[in-house]
Amino acid sequence: MKENRTTNNKGIVTNEKIMKLQKRLNENNLTRAEKHDLTEELNWEKYRADPRPSMALRKFKFMDGLIYLGDTLIFGFMGITDNTKNGIDHKGFNAAGIVMCVIIALLIALVFVYLHKHSKYKIEPMDELANRNMNKAQHAAFLCLVGIGFAFALIKGLLNATGVTTIKNNTIIDLLATTLFIYDFFANMIFVYLEGKDVSANEEEDE
Repeated sequence: MKENRTTNNKGIVTNEKIMKLQKRLNENNLTRAEKHDLTEELNWEKYRADPRPSMALRKFKFMDGLIYLGDTLIFGFMGITDNTKNGIDHKGFNAAGIVMCVIIALLIALVFVYLHKHSKYKIEPMDELANRNMNKAQHAAFLCLVGIGFAFALIKGLLNATGVTTIKNNTIIDLLATTLFIYDFFANMIFVYLEGKDVSANEEEDE
Protein backbone atom coordinates (compact mmCIF):
# COMPACT_ATOMS: atom_id res chain seq x y z
CA MET A 1 0.00 0.00 0.00
CA LYS A 2 1.39 3.38 -0.98
CA GLU A 3 2.06 5.85 1.82
CA ASN A 4 0.03 9.08 1.78
CA ARG A 5 2.38 11.96 1.03
CA THR A 6 1.72 15.51 2.14
CA THR A 7 3.66 18.76 2.24
CA ASN A 8 3.76 20.63 5.54
CA ASN A 9 3.75 24.41 6.00
CA LYS A 10 7.55 24.51 5.69
CA GLY A 11 7.49 22.86 2.28
CA ILE A 12 9.01 19.59 3.53
CA VAL A 13 7.62 16.40 2.03
CA THR A 14 6.32 13.98 4.66
CA ASN A 15 4.36 10.75 4.74
CA GLU A 16 2.63 8.63 7.32
CA LYS A 17 5.57 6.29 7.86
CA ILE A 18 7.94 9.20 8.53
CA MET A 19 5.53 10.61 11.10
CA LYS A 20 5.23 7.21 12.80
CA LEU A 21 9.02 6.78 12.93
CA GLN A 22 9.50 10.25 14.38
CA LYS A 23 6.89 9.51 17.02
CA ARG A 24 8.61 6.23 17.94
CA LEU A 25 12.00 7.98 18.24
CA ASN A 26 10.52 10.28 20.87
CA GLU A 27 9.71 7.33 23.12
CA ASN A 28 11.89 7.11 26.24
CA ASN A 29 12.00 3.32 26.57
CA LEU A 30 14.11 2.69 23.47
CA THR A 31 17.57 1.17 23.67
CA ARG A 32 20.53 2.75 21.91
CA ALA A 33 20.49 0.05 19.23
CA GLU A 34 16.77 0.57 18.61
CA LYS A 35 17.27 4.33 18.30
CA HIS A 36 20.13 3.74 15.85
CA ASP A 37 18.03 1.43 13.68
CA LEU A 38 15.02 3.77 13.76
CA THR A 39 17.20 6.77 12.88
CA GLU A 40 18.64 4.96 9.87
CA GLU A 41 15.17 3.87 8.74
CA LEU A 42 13.88 7.43 9.18
CA ASN A 43 16.76 8.88 7.16
CA TRP A 44 16.05 6.51 4.27
CA GLU A 45 12.31 7.26 4.37
CA LYS A 46 13.03 10.99 4.23
CA TYR A 47 15.43 10.35 1.36
CA ARG A 48 12.83 8.39 -0.60
CA ALA A 49 10.14 10.99 0.11
CA ASP A 50 12.34 13.88 -1.03
CA PRO A 51 11.36 14.77 -4.64
CA ARG A 52 14.72 16.32 -5.48
CA PRO A 53 17.16 14.41 -7.74
CA SER A 54 19.75 12.31 -5.97
CA MET A 55 23.52 12.60 -5.97
CA ALA A 56 25.89 9.90 -4.77
CA LEU A 57 27.23 10.31 -1.25
CA ARG A 58 30.85 10.15 -2.40
CA LYS A 59 30.34 13.19 -4.65
CA PHE A 60 29.16 15.24 -1.70
CA LYS A 61 32.08 13.96 0.37
CA PHE A 62 34.44 14.99 -2.43
CA MET A 63 33.08 18.54 -2.23
CA ASP A 64 33.41 18.39 1.56
CA GLY A 65 37.06 17.45 1.09
CA LEU A 66 37.69 20.41 -1.19
CA ILE A 67 36.13 22.78 1.35
CA TYR A 68 38.36 21.36 4.09
CA LEU A 69 41.40 21.66 1.83
CA GLY A 70 40.69 25.35 1.30
CA ASP A 71 40.30 25.87 5.06
CA THR A 72 43.57 24.02 5.63
CA LEU A 73 45.45 26.27 3.22
CA ILE A 74 44.00 29.45 4.73
CA PHE A 75 44.67 28.60 8.39
CA GLY A 76 48.02 27.04 7.52
CA PHE A 77 49.07 30.19 5.68
CA MET A 78 48.01 32.41 8.61
CA GLY A 79 49.81 30.18 11.09
CA ILE A 80 53.05 30.16 9.11
CA THR A 81 53.12 33.89 8.47
CA ASP A 82 52.17 34.78 12.07
CA ASN A 83 54.81 32.42 13.43
CA THR A 84 57.66 33.95 11.43
CA LYS A 85 60.06 36.29 13.17
CA ASN A 86 58.59 39.57 11.99
CA GLY A 87 55.26 38.41 10.61
CA ILE A 88 53.84 40.38 7.66
CA ASP A 89 55.03 43.93 8.20
CA HIS A 90 55.27 45.01 4.57
CA LYS A 91 53.05 47.59 2.91
CA GLY A 92 50.77 46.44 0.12
CA PHE A 93 50.57 42.93 -1.32
CA ASN A 94 53.42 40.55 -1.87
CA ALA A 95 53.34 37.26 -3.75
CA ALA A 96 52.15 35.32 -0.69
CA GLY A 97 49.35 37.83 -0.07
CA ILE A 98 48.16 37.54 -3.64
CA VAL A 99 48.13 33.73 -3.41
CA MET A 100 46.16 33.99 -0.17
CA CYS A 101 43.55 36.25 -1.80
CA VAL A 102 43.21 33.83 -4.73
CA ILE A 103 42.69 30.89 -2.35
CA ILE A 104 40.04 32.79 -0.37
CA ALA A 105 38.22 33.80 -3.57
CA LEU A 106 38.25 30.21 -4.85
CA LEU A 107 37.03 28.93 -1.48
CA ILE A 108 34.14 31.43 -1.43
CA ALA A 109 33.14 30.38 -4.95
CA LEU A 110 33.35 26.72 -3.94
CA VAL A 111 31.15 27.35 -0.90
CA PHE A 112 28.46 28.89 -3.13
CA VAL A 113 28.62 25.86 -5.46
CA TYR A 114 28.51 23.56 -2.44
CA LEU A 115 25.42 25.25 -0.98
CA HIS A 116 23.72 25.24 -4.38
CA LYS A 117 24.32 21.50 -4.77
CA HIS A 118 22.99 20.84 -1.28
CA SER A 119 19.81 22.74 -2.03
CA LYS A 120 19.30 21.21 -5.48
CA TYR A 121 20.10 17.55 -4.73
CA LYS A 122 19.26 15.21 -1.89
CA ILE A 123 22.12 13.44 -0.13
CA GLU A 124 22.21 9.67 -0.22
CA PRO A 125 22.17 8.40 3.42
CA MET A 126 25.08 6.32 4.67
CA ASP A 127 24.42 2.59 4.64
CA GLU A 128 26.36 -0.10 6.50
CA LEU A 129 29.11 -0.28 3.87
CA ALA A 130 29.51 3.51 3.78
CA ASN A 131 29.77 3.63 7.58
CA ARG A 132 32.44 0.95 7.46
CA ASN A 133 34.36 2.83 4.77
CA MET A 134 34.13 6.07 6.77
CA ASN A 135 35.56 4.35 9.85
CA LYS A 136 38.43 3.04 7.72
CA ALA A 137 38.95 6.49 6.20
CA GLN A 138 39.06 8.19 9.60
CA HIS A 139 41.59 5.66 10.88
CA ALA A 140 43.75 6.12 7.78
CA ALA A 141 43.49 9.92 8.08
CA PHE A 142 44.77 9.74 11.66
CA LEU A 143 47.72 7.63 10.52
CA CYS A 144 48.42 10.22 7.80
CA LEU A 145 48.57 12.96 10.43
CA VAL A 146 50.94 10.90 12.56
CA GLY A 147 53.10 10.25 9.49
CA ILE A 148 53.21 13.95 8.60
CA GLY A 149 54.17 14.87 12.16
CA PHE A 150 56.90 12.23 12.25
CA ALA A 151 58.28 13.33 8.86
CA PHE A 152 58.30 16.98 9.96
CA ALA A 153 60.16 16.15 13.17
CA LEU A 154 62.64 13.97 11.29
CA ILE A 155 63.39 16.61 8.65
CA LYS A 156 63.75 19.34 11.26
CA GLY A 157 66.10 17.15 13.25
CA LEU A 158 68.28 16.33 10.24
CA LEU A 159 68.49 19.92 9.01
CA ASN A 160 69.09 21.53 12.39
CA ALA A 161 69.56 19.06 15.22
CA THR A 162 70.58 21.73 17.77
CA GLY A 163 67.92 24.26 16.81
CA VAL A 164 64.68 25.08 18.58
CA THR A 165 61.19 25.08 17.03
CA THR A 166 59.07 27.85 18.50
CA ILE A 167 55.31 28.16 18.24
CA LYS A 168 53.91 31.54 19.21
CA ASN A 169 50.84 31.66 21.45
CA ASN A 170 48.77 33.52 18.87
CA THR A 171 49.34 30.77 16.29
CA ILE A 172 48.21 27.81 18.43
CA ILE A 173 44.58 28.19 17.29
CA ASP A 174 45.75 28.35 13.66
CA LEU A 175 47.79 25.19 14.18
CA LEU A 176 44.89 23.31 15.79
CA ALA A 177 42.45 24.44 13.08
CA THR A 178 44.90 23.40 10.35
CA THR A 179 45.33 19.97 11.95
CA LEU A 180 41.57 19.41 12.22
CA PHE A 181 40.85 20.58 8.68
CA ILE A 182 43.62 18.51 7.10
CA TYR A 183 42.37 15.48 9.04
CA ASP A 184 38.85 16.03 7.65
CA PHE A 185 40.30 16.51 4.17
CA PHE A 186 42.17 13.20 4.33
CA ALA A 187 39.16 11.38 5.83
CA ASN A 188 36.77 12.58 3.11
CA MET A 189 39.15 11.91 0.22
CA ILE A 190 40.06 8.44 1.48
CA PHE A 191 36.33 7.73 1.89
CA VAL A 192 35.75 8.82 -1.73
CA TYR A 193 38.54 6.48 -2.83
CA LEU A 194 37.13 3.51 -0.88
CA GLU A 195 33.61 4.14 -2.17
CA GLY A 196 34.95 4.36 -5.72
CA LYS A 197 36.65 0.98 -5.32
CA ASP A 198 33.40 -0.58 -4.13
CA VAL A 199 31.47 0.91 -7.05
CA SER A 200 34.05 -0.41 -9.53
CA ALA A 201 33.94 -3.86 -7.91
CA ASN A 202 30.14 -3.95 -8.12
CA GLU A 203 30.23 -2.93 -11.78
CA GLU A 204 32.71 -5.72 -12.56
CA GLU A 205 30.46 -8.25 -10.79
CA ASP A 206 27.45 -7.08 -12.79
CA GLU A 207 29.38 -7.62 -16.04
